[in-house]
Amino acid sequence: MITTANGKGAVPESDPLALGASIRLRSAQRFLADCDVVLAVGTELAESDLWEEPPLALNGRLIRVDIDPDQAEKNAPAAVALIGDSALTLRAILERCPRPAPRGRGRAYAASLRELFREESLVQARGHEPLIAALDDALGESSIVAGDSTMACYYGAVHLLPRDEARRFLYPCGFAPLGYAIPAAIGAKLAHPDLDVLALIGDGGAMFTLPELAVAAERELPIVVVVVNDGGYGEIRREMEERGQPPLGVDLMSPDFAALARALGARGERVGDAASLAPLLTSALEDTAPTLIEVALA
Repeated sequence: MITTANGKGAVPESDPLALGASIRLRSAQRFLADCDVVLAVGTELAESDLWEEPPLALNGRLIRVDIDPDQAEKNAPAAVALIGDSALTLRAILERCPRPAPRGRGRAYAASLRELFREESLVQARGHEPLIAALDDALGESSIVAGDSTMACYYGAVHLLPRDEARRFLYPCGFAPLGYAIPAAIGAKLAHPDLDVLALIGDGGAMFTLPELAVAAERELPIVVVVVNDGGYGEIRREMEERGQPPLGVDLMSPDFAALARALGARGERVGDAASLAPLLTSALEDTAPTLIEVALA
């Protein structure tokens, strides 16, 4: 079972047959291409899911389940299209399929695939894995993470931060707007005041919506905002350098994020590495006010 980034947690990622939100990884796409049958449920299989131009290359048969008939042929034509509510349709499939005796091969194969996918994820993580590990250690299983369009999310949290419940990872896949994470975290905390809520955002994205921390302070919403500061638009800078272009308009003058947070009525902290982040996260999640923690990478 593989999910898209927006489907993260729809299948518990601790399940021994779950392969995580890994559909964009090239190793995952090679695995899917070799499958006899792929059952795609409620997914566009869009360019933003695959990180390449559709269609997804498949050698086997594709079955698509979607409530929208237009999705049956979009991006990857279905050999079999089942139009209807996903839960009802899957239940009907289970009722009609014979249930073979378990042979145990699936778990071993899934474990080898998870290791293969993780190796590719770690190569792409670009040094964010200690940060994601600190988040994983501090956050409870039912916590909500609102991720921004930042390398710490799409190279890090999407693949390396496990989620076992649906709607526990909020992510702006598709349009990839900067600044999404902070207002999304505020909304999530209003909807689920009993759950820990964390926003993960870059320094460039934070400058779009940072004043919304005043709303969190005013409403006494104890969200945690982790700002990963690499001194600008790191992904665009990297792509320019890889193309041999001189970086232009991507290096930003960083404000004192901790001081800005305090000015907006929140708690503000700054650390220089992920090792110092873990204890701060624990205390911030127990606080009664919003907390911003800047992690300085630049």
